[in-house]
Amino acid sequence: MESRLIQPDQAKLTRLTSQHANSKRAGHPVRWTAKAHGFSLVELMVVIAIALVVFAIALPKMTTSLTLTKWRGEMSDLSGVFQKCRSQAIKNNATQQLDFTTNNAQVVTYIDVPGSTDSSLAGKTQIWMFSQFSKVDAPPLGNTNPAPLTQGTMWGGSSTNPPVTTEQHICFNSRGIPCTCPGAATFPCPGITNGYAFYFTQGEQWAAVGVSPAGRIKTYFWYGSAWAN
Repeated sequence: MESRLIQPDQAKLTRLTSQHANSKRAGHPVRWTAKAHGFSLVELMVVIAIALVVFAIALPKMTTSLTLTKWRGEMSDLSGVFQKCRSQAIKNNATQQLDFTTNNAQVVTYIDVPGSTDSSLAGKTQIWMFSQFSKVDAPPLGNTNPAPLTQGTMWGGSSTNPPVTTEQHICFNSRGIPCTCPGAATFPCPGITNGYAFYFTQGEQWAAVGVSPAGRIKTYFWYGSAWAN
């Protein structure tokens, strides 16, 4: 393959050589420069204005998404301590009790034994909810926003009977079945219930933890018109 030597434009080479020589004679260093290009102030201000508008639109949605994620996380943790209490009752072959209390304006859920007079939280399995989290009574019957949960909504079927919602604690017997709390862990449960629902709020948001008569634990969230998991 033939190779060719490409000669530079003679006039251009002569001009550059002359400039180089003149610069050396004048005592100035030779600098090869290129014309710089950039954004004008108006262009920068337009870009910043667009970014601020996009940020203002996205910020509320981001804040809401983060709040809902945290809300669902707290309910998942709460459901976990219910499950822990049930598992502990089966493992220990003895009734276990799950209690709710408020400490420094925070809802605390902890596992105890029925009939215990020790109100201390030390050494007990517990979970602390964030300060905006509140345990509340069930919505009144006939309420529509939110509507109270029913056995049919929670566990299937057509029953409109509500689960037990008036308790401040829940017990699981040695078979993991929710029951009326006895006077001591060694005592049998005095009765089996039709399941439980415990309600919680954060601002205008509602959620609940349900325990079926068979001991199945699920969380429920109110989505403005209906409950869903």
